[in-house]
Amino acid sequence: KGHLLAALYDRPEGFPREGKPAHRAKAAITGGRASVDFGDLAPGSYAVAVLHDENDNGELDSNWVKIPKEGFGMSRFEKLKMSAPSFEDSKIEVKGGEQTVAVKIHYVL
Repeated sequence: KGHLLAALYDRPEGFPREGKPAHRAKAAITGGRASVDFGDLAPGSYAVAVLHDENDNGELDSNWVKIPKEGFGMSRFEKLKMSAPSFEDSKIEVKGGEQTVAVKIHYVL
């Protein structure tokens, strides 16, 4: 249920939850998978943040101690840690042409 919300950042400021991403996308989840296309991007460094918005309210729901109640993930963020990775830790290099980046979704609760 719900949708995948994806945000593409081209600078560290505000990554992964604050600030303005360079691009946003929304996709239906089918068979536990979703895919988004950010179109033609200029070569450079980017980081991706995704949210499984289970209740379609457009935000990451969390409990009273700020533990996420919905799935989330960032590019190059394979292991769940106590804090979100930095832009530097999550960045991917886009060189032009089509590029696929898989993002693992983490569910805490």
